[in-house]
Amino acid sequence: MKQYTVYYLSLSEIKFYKTYLLSQISEERKKRVESYIHEEDKLLSLGAGYFIHKYFKDDVKKTKSGKLISPKGFFNISHSKKYVVFVLADKECGIDIEEKREVKKELIDYAFSDSDKELMKKPEDFFLMWTLKEAISKAEGSGLSGKSIKDIPVGTGLIEYKDEAYMVKFTTLADYYISVAVKTDKPFEIVLKEEIIK
Repeated sequence: MKQYTVYYLSLSEIKFYKTYLLSQISEERKKRVESYIHEEDKLLSLGAGYFIHKYFKDDVKKTKSGKLISPKGFFNISHSKKYVVFVLADKECGIDIEEKREVKKELIDYAFSDSDKELMKKPEDFFLMWTLKEAISKAEGSGLSGKSIKDIPVGTGLIEYKDEAYMVKFTTLADYYISVAVKTDKPFEIVLKEEIIK
């Protein structure tokens, strides 16, 4: 079965190697890192920049919808509080990470259709379902901008969205859900691997 590796960096690793990582990223990314107000956001942006530099030598650009693309291959990045995650694939892909936690009813009502809500067994399921939807939308190329998250199907396995097939899987890392969607109808496994900074 096909495997896709999800590489991750923890916030503590990024902080420990901050000086080295800053020496590895582009000037453009350094400006982006420094544009954030909160140190946590700066570090997460730095971790994302490190992945872009290491795997693509900064040869990336943004689409109109904001998705980063490279002529060197398919990839996607996400971060949430303590981790940056990165996936490489042989086809269009999307990844999302969210911490398992309680959620307010207003956000559930905003994000989920009635049929989605029926799938929720406990409040923390919201974030698993959110990551599944966001991974699909990122693989499709537009992310969540300009569309209702309610319109994106939720589930694992083969999902049809906008007349395209996406295979969707999830895994966990500590108290986080990580979902990956790849534009394919072939099953795959997720291999979780801590990125070694060198």
